[in-house]
Amino acid sequence: MLSFTLFGIVMVCQLFSQETVVTGHDLRQSGLVIREIKTLKGLPYCIEARPNPTNDLLLIELTHTEAREFQYVLYDMNGKVLEQEELTSKVSAIPMKNHPSGLYLLKIMKQDQEIKTFEIVKH
Repeated sequence: MLSFTLFGIVMVCQLFSQETVVTGHDLRQSGLVIREIKTLKGLPYCIEARPNPTNDLLLIELTHTEAREFQYVLYDMNGKVLEQEELTSKVSAIPMKNHPSGLYLLKIMKQDQEIKTFEIVKH
């Protein structure tokens, strides 16, 4: 197990298991919300999306891995694909400024397998 602190929140990543776990937990501190909808349990790397809520840029950060064969898919709450891009570095930015305020789903994929899904709040 790997743990670290991000913005004062202790983040924990399980290593070396391929079970799927569906989570519905919120971490809230000083206006920061991290809402994971689904994640694979025991990944040998961590994936975070922040800040959440966001007004402009949403950052996707890959920790303890190279950004190879990862992509993100951004959906509105009706399931419409708004953006789909390859992740080419350990930190990637999604411009959210042109999207209306509301809730979005952000799926992180690796080789067509869903790795993690976030609920994103856009102000």
